[in-house]
Amino acid sequence: MRRGAGSVRHHRHRLREAAGKSGQVCCHRCPRRVPRRDCRLRAFCPQMNRFLFLLGQTVCGILFALLFRLEVRGKEHIPRRGAVLVAANHSSFLDPPLVGRAFFPRPLRYVARVSVFETPVIGWLVRHLGAVPLEHEGFAIAMRDILGLLGKGEAVLVFPEGTRSPDGRLQEAKAGIGFLAKKAGCPVIPVGIRGASRALPRGRGMIRPVRVTVTIGEPMRVSDGSYEEIAETVMERLRELLEE
Repeated sequence: MRRGAGSVRHHRHRLREAAGKSGQVCCHRCPRRVPRRDCRLRAFCPQMNRFLFLLGQTVCGILFALLFRLEVRGKEHIPRRGAVLVAANHSSFLDPPLVGRAFFPRPLRYVARVSVFETPVIGWLVRHLGAVPLEHEGFAIAMRDILGLLGKGEAVLVFPEGTRSPDGRLQEAKAGIGFLAKKAGCPVIPVGIRGASRALPRGRGMIRPVRVTVTIGEPMRVSDGSYEEIAETVMERLRELLEE
């Protein structure tokens, strides 16, 4: 189902705004004169806390094995180094830690809504684990910051659908994944997650012990075509992974 012309124009405007942003990625504390809210939007940049990363992976490894009998396929497709854009389907709050566990020991940066950063404890954790804050007004800043991380050779997890699926089925992709792939020129690794929507569906607070599988596809080079065409190419590959 195609999105309306108004929605397409609005998203393209946001992407043009992101493309026009210049300057370095904020890497340290913001100046005191910057409003607290704006400072939070740029607070992803301190180096990932290595201790928290290893501790989190240890805990997740144990829990995911016990609760979900987590199976990871295609781990050989993960490059040891170099910029890579990881694109996964999104149906649950469990998706980021599941993909993070699948990619271990390679660290992943990922995108999270600003509201997550405002949550006690969780906000502190995601900030020190290197998450990139995203909100409607800060879209261009987030795109710039993601490109900055890719420029440093990091791996960044994004969800092409933009938000969690209400029923576990793939939604239409936003053009942002096409923008990032085209601007960064780095490989895109598609990742299909099955079972997370049943383990922790949208709107539920209790985790259910169900089988979860994370399938990592081969790296793709998808810099040709429009942003929308690139996004659809990535989504088509995700559909194939989810059907395997």
